[in-house]
Amino acid sequence: MPLDSHRPYVGRTAFAHKGGLHVAAVEVSPLTFEHVDPRLVGNEQRILISELSGKGAVLRKAHEMGLGMEADDDRVAGILRRLKDREHKGFQ
Repeated sequence: MPLDSHRPYVGRTAFAHKGGLHVAAVEVSPLTFEHVDPRLVGNEQRILISELSGKGAVLRKAHEMGLGMEADDDRVAGILRRLKDREHKGFQ
C-alpha cells in the first residue's frame, strides 16, 4: 500500500531538510530537528537542495556523490548561484 509522502514518521518528507541553518543544525545534532532516529521507523534522513540551501547542503550532496569538495571550493558558490537562478526560473 503506497504511503502518503507527507505522513509523520513514515512519509518520504518526514526527515527531509533543506534550509541552510536547518541543515547546519541537523549536521551537528540531528535531535535538534528529528525527535526520533529515522531508522527506528524504517525511514532515512534526507538533505534536499533548493533555493534555501547553503554551502553545507551542497557539500553534503557532493560528498554523498563521491565528489571531493571543500567549503572554500569555488565550485560550491557556483553551484548555489546556478541552483538559485534555475529555481527562480521555475525549475525544481
